[in-house]
Amino acid sequence: MAYGCATFFDLTLDTYSSAWAAHYSLTRVFVIFIVMLALAAVINIFSSHLLALLNNVSVWWHVAGATAVVLILALIPSHQGSANSVFTDTVNNTGFFGGRTSGYQFFLFVVPLSFILTQYTITGYDASAHLSEETHKAADSAAKGIWRSIFYSGIGGWIVLLSFLFAVQDEAGVTKGGGAVAVIFNQSLTTNWASIVLFISMAGQFFCTVACMTSTKAFAIPIYLRWRAGDNFTPGGWTLGKRYRWMCPVAVGEIAVTSFVALMPTSTGGAPWYDGFAWKYVNYTPLVVGGALILLWIWWHASVKNWFKGPKTTIDLPEGMSSADEIAAEHHGGGAHSA
Repeated sequence: MAYGCATFFDLTLDTYSSAWAAHYSLTRVFVIFIVMLALAAVINIFSSHLLALLNNVSVWWHVAGATAVVLILALIPSHQGSANSVFTDTVNNTGFFGGRTSGYQFFLFVVPLSFILTQYTITGYDASAHLSEETHKAADSAAKGIWRSIFYSGIGGWIVLLSFLFAVQDEAGVTKGGGAVAVIFNQSLTTNWASIVLFISMAGQFFCTVACMTSTKAFAIPIYLRWRAGDNFTPGGWTLGKRYRWMCPVAVGEIAVTSFVALMPTSTGGAPWYDGFAWKYVNYTPLVVGGALILLWIWWHASVKNWFKGPKTTIDLPEGMSSADEIAAEHHGGGAHSA
């Protein structure tokens, strides 16, 4: 999210300054990325009041900003693409498999790469779980908050993506430009309108950088454990009912697929066994994740296992009452400590 914010910040300046655009480099974007991370860290650590204000602004920014982007792309371009081209044309811009858009390789590797973009539209769905300890009747509210955020942001994200595709003026030009949305904006809009759309997107990404806590894998494990527990699982006040039997495996499978795809090169330029390979095209995710796991493994065996005894309990429940009993009591309007 922070890197996307840095990229869009750089693109916004590109629209106003040809000199800035002419001196583009990944190093410059990376420096901006570090600055964005530093700003987000400072806000989170030292200013809770500013953080609360940004979170409130963020809600309306995303709603109003997304609406503005859709309207601009619907009304300003000289013409809109056809529904036939938007819904039926396929492009394999990765360079893999000769650029073909058919065959099992395309559907097993190239198509799953597109899942990453759809995941991006529902970023933040896990906020309801992270903030559940601060939520009234969390057993119901947190669970409903998760599926509602996915449902509504999925619809909103789909509409925004469609507005991008319908605004394409030159499909070959967008393909040559790597499929970047900035190419679409510059094709279909004047400089001022393009910069407004880029700025709206950049600001929204900064808000997400400040507030977003990504924990996909932390969700996969409890989903799997709930499915494995079957009828032995003690449900809360709001559940999936019997639908968990097929929804849990599907969810875990989707997380596994997207996590695997996120580790793969996105073009032949990032694959060492292809001509034209360059380190600037490499997907560094496997190196970062692998390096972090190695460091954590070393730290565990060198130190942590000698003093870590498991999570600490910070709330004392009445004798004989379990966490499940507490959830049930809350669901019926009471609580462990209500008298």
